[in-house]
Amino acid sequence: MRSQDELVRGARVRIYSLQSAAHANRNGSLGVLNQYDPAKARWEVKFERPRGAAAWDPEALALRPDNLEFVSAPANPSGFDWQVHVHPSDSLRGLGPSIFKDPNSFAPAAGHVEQWGMEASPHDMACMMRRMTTQSMYSSFGSSIAKSPEEQWVALRKEAKRAKLAAAASAEGALCDLEIRIELVHGFEKSGAPKMLKPPI
Repeated sequence: MRSQDELVRGARVRIYSLQSAAHANRNGSLGVLNQYDPAKARWEVKFERPRGAAAWDPEALALRPDNLEFVSAPANPSGFDWQVHVHPSDSLRGLGPSIFKDPNSFAPAAGHVEQWGMEASPHDMACMMRRMTTQSMYSSFGSSIAKSPEEQWVALRKEAKRAKLAAAASAEGALCDLEIRIELVHGFEKSGAPKMLKPPI
């Protein structure tokens, strides 16, 4: 079985070890990952219809990562809801689920957000490894793509927020109340040793 940090939107997976009588018949089926729900820690899996078979009921299920076996990576960046530039060597491994969604109309699932309004990633370690492996792919030196998909997403998200604030200020006669979100990324134990808070305050 391949590492679960390869579970990204658009990846093909095989279902296994479902125990409930209602869904045990799905074991061995192939599907494609759609959305990750951080509140429930489940992926929405859209099933591939067997050749010649009628539509399955249901055609999608919310499943735990433990029931998903990685089969293949997304065929192309078409899993994105927006126009993104991806380096040919970028496998998208460890990319958080928010980045696949259109930054102009993005709304986090169940209101759960982390930095920059993004949803929590199902694989924190994979995200950290991604930052290390892709930092040389995306730069102004020797690469035709200067910004990573994450940086492109955040830049568009900031533009969308600025436009929304400008519209609100115009409607209110240049007066607009803002709610400022302040978060502590790191906390400290009594010993003084740094400790990551989940989710950040």
